[in-house]
Amino acid sequence: MKMDSNKVYHLLYRSFKSDYLDENQVGDIIVSARRNNTLLEITGILMYRDKIYVQLLEGYKNKVLKLYEKNICKDKRHHDQKVLVSKGFKHVFLKIGAWG
Repeated sequence: MKMDSNKVYHLLYRSFKSDYLDENQVGDIIVSARRNNTLLEITGILMYRDKIYVQLLEGYKNKVLKLYEKNICKDKRHHDQKVLVSKGFKHVFLKIGAWG
């Protein structure tokens, strides 16, 4: 991803796995995140452990916020999303070719 350093935006949030979601289905979230985020030129890291997700998104501010508000917050596979960091940066920290 080639990005103007003045437009780099990070959003870090945590959420909890929905009870109905089987542990084996957690991988589906990673698959959909890779597909959707790549199309939007968003990189990031998604971590999961003990029913807790933590995700860092990096990209253009308008795209990151739209993804979070319109997709992530409405996804029923997790709940109680809380933004931990929402901030612009001068440098690109993540240059992940294969989103993970």
